[in-house]
Amino acid sequence: MAIIEGYRRMISKLRSKIMYHVLFYDLELKSKEKKALVPPYSLSNLENIWNNTILNQLNERSLEILDESVSENFLDLYDIIHSFPEYAFSNSNRNNYISSIGKNVIQENLLKILGEGINYRTITEEQTRSKTANANLELAKLIDSIPDYYFSNLKRFFISVGMQSLLEPKNSEYYLICLWFLGLTKKGMDNIVGKKNTELLTYCSSYASTSEVIVNNYNANKAQLTDYIKFSAIGAQTLTIRGSMKSMSGKLFEHLILGSSLTTLGYHFSKQTILSNNYINLSSSAPFFWLSSTEDDNGREKDATVYYNNKLINIDIGLIGPGNPEIISDKLTRYRNEVYNGTLNPTKECTIVLAGQINHGASITRAAKDANAHVIEILNNDTWLYELQNIIDEFLNYKRLINLDNSVIESSLKKLSLSEFL
Repeated sequence: MAIIEGYRRMISKLRSKIMYHVLFYDLELKSKEKKALVPPYSLSNLENIWNNTILNQLNERSLEILDESVSENFLDLYDIIHSFPEYAFSNSNRNNYISSIGKNVIQENLLKILGEGINYRTITEEQTRSKTANANLELAKLIDSIPDYYFSNLKRFFISVGMQSLLEPKNSEYYLICLWFLGLTKKGMDNIVGKKNTELLTYCSSYASTSEVIVNNYNANKAQLTDYIKFSAIGAQTLTIRGSMKSMSGKLFEHLILGSSLTTLGYHFSKQTILSNNYINLSSSAPFFWLSSTEDDNGREKDATVYYNNKLINIDIGLIGPGNPEIISDKLTRYRNEVYNGTLNPTKECTIVLAGQINHGASITRAAKDANAHVIEILNNDTWLYELQNIIDEFLNYKRLINLDNSVIESSLKKLSLSEFL
C-alpha cells in the first residue's frame, strides 16, 4: 500500500509538460504548429498513460527506489536534454555522409582501393574524429549548463535520468543522451539492464552509489564532480558514435567497392535481385551481378552474386583487420558445411571472400579449399582486382582480355553513379 501511495504522490508532482511529451511526442515531430491545438488533459488521463508507458517497465523494487528518490525538479531534465543540437546527433546518414566527404573524394579513394588496396578506414577516420569531437564538446556544454543542485544528490539525479529515459522514444537521440549520463550505450543497456527495463532504477541507484564512493575517495569538489559525470557520459557517447560510424561507413564502402569493382571488370549490374526461378530467362554476352540478397535455400546473406551461363558466384566482403581472423574462418566453415551437406554444387556454384587482411594464411587457405571458396586479401594488395577477375572468369568460363591499369579504372569510376549501389 505504501508503494502505491508513493506512486500516487509521484504522479501528483508531474506537470503538463511531461504529460504533453508522453501523449504528443510524435505529433510534435510531424507538425509543431499543432501544439496550440492540444487541450489540457486530466491527471487521470496522465495516470493511465503513465501506467501503460512506465509502470509496466518497473518492478516492485524499482517503485520503492522511485518513491524514495523522485524529485520535483525531475521535469526540468526534459528541457535540458532536449537542448542538445541536432547537428551533433550520433546517428549517421549515408547521404549526408557522402555529401560531407564529396563524391570526387570518394571516387579518388575508390581508385586507390581498387588499384592499390588502400585501407578505406583512412578515409572514414577523419570524418569519425570530427563528428566525435563536435558531439563531445556539445555534450560537455550541456552538462555544464545543468544547475549544481542536480548533482547535490547523485542518487536522485541518476534516478531522474533513468525515468526520463523511459519517456523518450527508444530510437531518439535524447534517449541516448539519458543512457550516456548513466555511462551506458544501447548495447550496454540491453546487456546490463535488459530490454524490459525492469532493473533500470536498480541500476541507476547502484551507479549512483559507485559514483559517490569514487567521488568521496578523491574528496572531489563540485567542479571535479561535474567533470566525473562529464567524462563518463562522453566516454559512452564516443563508443556510440564510433560504433555507429563504423557500421554505416563499413556497409557503405563495402557496397561501393563491390559495385565499382564488378562494373569495372565489365559485368552488368542489375538493380534488382534476380530470383533463382528467373535465372533461366537470363541471357547476355557478359555476366550479371546484383548486390545484397538472401535468396537461397539456406537463407544465407550474400553481399554480391554474379551469374552467367547457368553458374553462380557468391561474394562476401569483410574488410576486417588481422585481429579478427575468426570471422573469415567462421564464414568458410559455414560454406564448407554447405558443400558437405550437398546444398552447394561445386560445379555450379562457388564462393569468393574479399577480406581486409588475413592472419594464419595456411589454415585459411586449407579451409577455403574445403569450402570450394577463394579468399582474396585486399589491403595493401595492388593485384587483388586481377585476382578477382581471374577467379570469376575462369569459373564462369568467360574468356576475354581486359586491361586494368589505373587509367581504365579511373575512367570506369567517372561514369558510375555511386548512388545506384546504395
